[in-house]
Amino acid sequence: MTMLQEALYFTDPFKEPTGYSPALRIGDFIYISGQLPLDMKTGHLVGSTVGEQVIQVLCNISTLLEQYELDLSYLMRMTVYLTEPEDFETVKAMLQTHFCKPCPSISVIGAAWLPYGARVQIDGFAFDVRALEVLCAKESCSDDACRWEN
Repeated sequence: MTMLQEALYFTDPFKEPTGYSPALRIGDFIYISGQLPLDMKTGHLVGSTVGEQVIQVLCNISTLLEQYELDLSYLMRMTVYLTEPEDFETVKAMLQTHFCKPCPSISVIGAAWLPYGARVQIDGFAFDVRALEVLCAKESCSDDACRWEN
């Protein structure tokens, strides 16, 4: 049995690292590799503060999701890696400005080191629920079968 999967990449001129995909789509599931605060056109680190870096990471995640006409609201789960524990409150505040309820679930992990001297890295999992929303909007969909509530 062959599994249908598709890798998502950033566009050139930034060359993709070898050995992994920035994101991988399998059906309606999108697994996003750890994203760093890099400018995807130059490959350079963006921002010196954790706030600036979080914005760049979320921008990179958005760029990947936009390939399927999705946005950050489709993120179900994120893991945030921080090199400085005192950055947690800033990151929490930044995420609150970018997500509406229901917010994605989140884990925060302390990291001794991140590539390129980054202060934050975020990976995630997104789920494209649009097909389910269409199915559950049909009159033939029973209340018991479709319980997708916000």
